[in-house]
Amino acid sequence: MWTLLLLTAASGATFDPDTQSPLPEQDDLDAHSSVQLLQIGNELQHSSSQPISSFCLGEIDMMGTKLSGKGAHVIDSGSVSEWAGKDGGIQPEDIAGFIEDQEPLIFLTAGVTGTLELADATRTKLLDTGYELIDIAGGNADGISIGKKQFSGDCPAGNLDDSNLSPMASGAFTHILGKVKQRNMVAVLALTGDAMILLNKLHKKHGDFEFTGLISTM
Repeated sequence: MWTLLLLTAASGATFDPDTQSPLPEQDDLDAHSSVQLLQIGNELQHSSSQPISSFCLGEIDMMGTKLSGKGAHVIDSGSVSEWAGKDGGIQPEDIAGFIEDQEPLIFLTAGVTGTLELADATRTKLLDTGYELIDIAGGNADGISIGKKQFSGDCPAGNLDDSNLSPMASGAFTHILGKVKQRNMVAVLALTGDAMILLNKLHKKHGDFEFTGLISTM
């Protein structure tokens, strides 16, 4: 079994994809206006269905659970409760349970346009507890551009296609896949659109895996 968490973590090492470009100015999607998070703690059984059926700003259909507006925590199979973000981004206490359980793969998301931050103390906590940090959210201008077109407003059909994975996330996939296979302790910080596509892509490659994470639907 594997565990996934959309977020950044590290074991003293940081995976830094080659093409890092400066972030554009934030638009009307403000990090602190309406942060929606979804915490996943569920085993994904081998099946032909994708874990993420649909995703558009503020709405997600994940493993048969449809959520709109506010995000939620999925702590155990079928157990869903809302989680409201706070100023300062994702805090150490938000992921303390994942670390205590030594979840191999943690996914944390930064939102559609990267407005949700990971607190410095959370980064430090992950590094200090032996996680590798894979940051494919910071500096991902291409991903933000894709997010605005594919996961905001009138989201087009088929927006979860692999072709909408940002170049930075696509370049990191093989590395993430290798960590999953080896059950290394790793945390991934990604834009939400990239995270959704990556989860489906990992499912295609593995079928059976367990994932845990904090997902921002905004």
